[in-house]
Amino acid sequence: MKLHDLGEFGFIDRIAAAIAEKTTVKIGIGDDAAAVEPTPGHLTLMTSDMLIEGVHFDLNLSDPLTLGRKSLAVNLSDLAAMGAKPRYYLLSLAIPQRLDLEFLDKFVSGMMQRATSSVLH
Repeated sequence: MKLHDLGEFGFIDRIAAAIAEKTTVKIGIGDDAAAVEPTPGHLTLMTSDMLIEGVHFDLNLSDPLTLGRKSLAVNLSDLAAMGAKPRYYLLSLAIPQRLDLEFLDKFVSGMMQRATSSVLH
């Protein structure tokens, strides 16, 4: 069987079946964000969406500033959908070596603009 036969959600179900349940995980794999309760009465939500060139954007049509803002915005929207107040973010990138540093600097600037406008601290 190939991944394309199983599909994204079928693959998520396979991973979920292999994970032992933990009492501190309130919402686990399969939702837009995970919710954990590291301390009783305090929920922490986490999310991570990666944008893929050719699927979510085209570098020939995307300016780096807008792409940086979008990259953070898609994750912030997952948190907002669950009523969370964003405080921090993590950055995961898979970058082709051919990209100019100027592009990457503008991309990071776009992310920082979105973070500032979203009141992340």
